[in-house]
Amino acid sequence: MVDIWGEWCPPCKEVTSAVESLETKYKDKMDFFSLDVGKERDVIELGVRALPTVIIFNDGKVRDMFIGASAAVRAEEKIEVLFGIKKEHLR
Repeated sequence: MVDIWGEWCPPCKEVTSAVESLETKYKDKMDFFSLDVGKERDVIELGVRALPTVIIFNDGKVRDMFIGASAAVRAEEKIEVLFGIKKEHLR
């Protein structure tokens, strides 16, 4: 999972805090990374168009991308589905 954020972005701070909690919970199942767009400008190549953005990768490919203040919550729901903790519901 990659948390993409900007120092100047207030919602990013909340999402980063939530992603850090996810890392504590799931660190034995997946890797977590954090990218500051102020320092890593190549994130546009990942399709990032807004902040905050959380991307879940599987086998080097983007599995899901979540944008906005609820990105970490939606990412956790996806993690639970990927690891069989929860079933995915059709929306």
